[in-house]
Amino acid sequence: MTQKGYILIADITGYTAYLSQTELTHSQEILESLMNTLVEHIHPPIIISRIEGDGVFAYTLEDCFLQGKTLLEIIEHLYSAFANDLEHMKRNTTCTCQACRLMPDLDLKIISHYGEFGLQTVGDRTDLVGTDVNLTHRLGKNSITEKTGVEAYAFISEACIEAMRLKSFADKNMIPHAESYEHIGEVQGYVYDLHPIWERERQRRRVIVSPEEADLDTNFTLPVSPAMAWDFLNDPMVRAQYFNADNMGTTKIDGRMMVGSQFHCAHGDVVFDQVILDWQPFDYLTYDHAFTIKGSLKACMRFTFQLEEQSDGTTVRMLVTKPVSSNPIAKALTMLAWKSIKEGLTQGRDHSHQMLLEAIEAKANPEIPKIKIPVPAQ
Repeated sequence: MTQKGYILIADITGYTAYLSQTELTHSQEILESLMNTLVEHIHPPIIISRIEGDGVFAYTLEDCFLQGKTLLEIIEHLYSAFANDLEHMKRNTTCTCQACRLMPDLDLKIISHYGEFGLQTVGDRTDLVGTDVNLTHRLGKNSITEKTGVEAYAFISEACIEAMRLKSFADKNMIPHAESYEHIGEVQGYVYDLHPIWERERQRRRVIVSPEEADLDTNFTLPVSPAMAWDFLNDPMVRAQYFNADNMGTTKIDGRMMVGSQFHCAHGDVVFDQVILDWQPFDYLTYDHAFTIKGSLKACMRFTFQLEEQSDGTTVRMLVTKPVSSNPIAKALTMLAWKSIKEGLTQGRDHSHQMLLEAIEAKANPEIPKIKIPVPAQ
């Protein structure tokens, strides 16, 4: 049966040269750590099909995401995890062997394409077959670094960008690039430089409501992976349901939700603005929830939603501060009403949980458990 979906290859660059120039013992330990990092950070709905020597070959069906941007966040998250592991190993070794000295030569490239494929099951492994599968592998052999100077990148085909509905973001933040192959012709796509993503992650200021700051600390569990839970939590249509809102608007930046973006939660004529202060996909989200009192007095509460993977799904922890205001009257009024506000939030949590469970049930996309596969012996 022919399926449509996203095909993804995460490939360690410099792998072959690294093995040929280094001592096998340490090089194998380093490469095994990096490969396991890739495997551990590829969550459902992305499904690992197989390990291909120096890379991971994976896929997901087209309707597994509510939002195309979730796939881009998975790519960013995957590279950040890889770069963090490599940086950690470099900083924590005093070994002067060739394998340890040449670690900086290793990096990662990610190829992502959207197309048709067949699913072929052999034993306990599901493999992909089809022209678009072959094309994705061909895209790994390219002239990107030679022509652009970008060494750590995601090359995302134009078909994939269109399926993700991220053309506006790609035009502003990626480099247009084309490759030509015999019997295939020219393939258009975009080069996404991943080094700045890692640098941004290293330098960004974290904004999070700690348990000590929170006056409300509660949680619920969703029977899906962190990536899927994140997708549902931040989809505007689902979000409107679990906030019991009439509708949920957004103010995006280059077509994506990120720090500085806003959700607009409408309840009749009243609209609550939720300004995103920290956006860490699959880990946590922090925003300020602004509201008015007595028609004109302003106040806000700070929310953090933390996601933690469990054996049976993902625990979503909600931490909320007491309302704050620069206006003394508004501050006094909100403190008087805080007990009832907190009760409402607790009831809302139960409502939200139920709405999310119903949304997940309606989506009805089965998830395949995460696989840990060791690096094959060389």
